[in-house]
Amino acid sequence: MQSEELLAAVLREEPALWPPDWTRLDEDALVQAAELHGVAPLVAFLLDARRRRIGNDGHAETGWPARIVHALHEHAAQTAVLHALRMRELMAVLECLTAGNVRPVLTKGVVLAHTHYPEPPLRPSFDIDLYVAEDDIGVVARVFEDRGYRRSRQVAGRMVMPQFDYEKKCEHGAWHIYDVHFRPVNPHVFAEALPFKEVSAEAVDISPLGPLARGTSATHAALLACLHRVAHHPGEDRLIWLYDLHLLAERLDEQQWERLVRLGTDKKVSGVVAAGLAAARHVFQTRRPDGVIDELEQHSLAADEPSRTFIAGPSKIGVLLSDLSVVPRWRDRVRLVAQHVFPSSTYMMGRYGAPSRALLPALYTHRLVTGAWRWLRS
Repeated sequence: MQSEELLAAVLREEPALWPPDWTRLDEDALVQAAELHGVAPLVAFLLDARRRRIGNDGHAETGWPARIVHALHEHAAQTAVLHALRMRELMAVLECLTAGNVRPVLTKGVVLAHTHYPEPPLRPSFDIDLYVAEDDIGVVARVFEDRGYRRSRQVAGRMVMPQFDYEKKCEHGAWHIYDVHFRPVNPHVFAEALPFKEVSAEAVDISPLGPLARGTSATHAALLACLHRVAHHPGEDRLIWLYDLHLLAERLDEQQWERLVRLGTDKKVSGVVAAGLAAARHVFQTRRPDGVIDELEQHSLAADEPSRTFIAGPSKIGVLLSDLSVVPRWRDRVRLVAQHVFPSSTYMMGRYGAPSRALLPALYTHRLVTGAWRWLRS
């Protein structure tokens, strides 16, 4: 926790004095925390900016060991090289998708890297998120397969997993990973929060990535950041995600704030938006219009929004029950449960490394028994 607090102080652009009693283990823990939270390049950049402001002895003034500063810079350099390789590949992917009459919308980190950060490599991402129309899934899959990508091993089924991953390792040894969504986040309670048509209609050009690159508008990006935080990573507030929200909130103008509040209430996710903004404010003292968080929270409570379940982080069973309560037709509810319990045979054989399809009955039985126990424990 001490490492996170020190990193957050740097991100707030405070003096962030190095604790004099820290050991070598503490130093290593800080570097690991910076990498885990996705902020190592940004911390190195801000430390350099501070040094330039106060003179060449800036690091000495804050007491940061030269070894740590060097380690952060080394990680930043590696991230910059990886970013360059991934962006070159992204532009090629977008060309192929456009040739197939698919116009995806980039979301999350890759968008913010080019719209809200001083330099794009300062916002590293594990993968690149593409939002596409559900009708385009077949074309998208063929494009990635033609470019030598393979489908990542994950549970399939559109009721359970409204996204699919493709990955490949290029000749330079870099992994290129794409997360393709046809719903913005997995839980069904958020299914109508950001429909593709609405996101596409408001998408903005990302000119540094060429004429074919489009990304989420600032308002949609802020809403998605709040949804992603609770829908996919409850209780896992990485500093880079909160810093994304901080930057987004700091730059929204009055009309965009009004639009965000209206989207939150209309889409029945105002409590989730309030929770995201409050988390960013808690760590980074994010500025926002007076009363916005309270207004959103009060509306959420008064409306008894079903999405409030996700603010505290539901169990796996809680997520399933939420999905079942939102899906309107019994036929789709049965499909939802079936896709959880009986994923595709391809997934099962890959997951267990099975050499023969004859083992599938035993594998499904094992999954059912052990999975039920894990879900009950959660």
